[in-house]
Amino acid sequence: QYILQRINAHVFPTPQHIADNLRLLAGYLPKTAPDYLFAAPLPADNGQYMINIDGDDYRLLPFIASSHTVDFLTESGQAYEAARQFGKFTSLFKGFDTGRLKYPLTDFHNLDLRRTQFHKALNKAKAERVVKAKAEIDAVEANAGITDTYNSLWRNNLTLRGRHQDSKISNVLFDADNKGRCVIDLDTVMPCY
Repeated sequence: QYILQRINAHVFPTPQHIADNLRLLAGYLPKTAPDYLFAAPLPADNGQYMINIDGDDYRLLPFIASSHTVDFLTESGQAYEAARQFGKFTSLFKGFDTGRLKYPLTDFHNLDLRRTQFHKALNKAKAERVVKAKAEIDAVEANAGITDTYNSLWRNNLTLRGRHQDSKISNVLFDADNKGRCVIDLDTVMPCY
């Protein structure tokens, strides 16, 4: 069983970057972590991880039986398992040369940019929308210091590594006992601090 997936070119304008990154990572893991369940696309007969048909890019992924995803936490153990899987994934590539990875989404985790975009949207928003979203706006403003802390950390202490970059609960596969098996949806793997 397989999953055939079309890459959304509106979200990922350079899908070849995704395919190139996954090819590199898939080549690295057998040497360092051969038992890790790496849910990467399968190579086609020509060795490529993506095929273009009529202007659309497609890939074939293995269907991982006896697994499931969750969209919302139903128990605290799921959060722990998800965090463990993302941490494990990052640690698997600690020796990998991140200079070889490409950026499928430029500025995906640029917190300064996101803060600027937030303020631009807030300034353009209609008054009734601002009132309706007051609690959420206040929460963002109250936590604005996170950006400064993050910037300070990566400038001074953190090592550039290949990371998943989209660490939401639905990007983890769980087994029947809600134990994490692996991370999925690897399109956003790119260098990050």
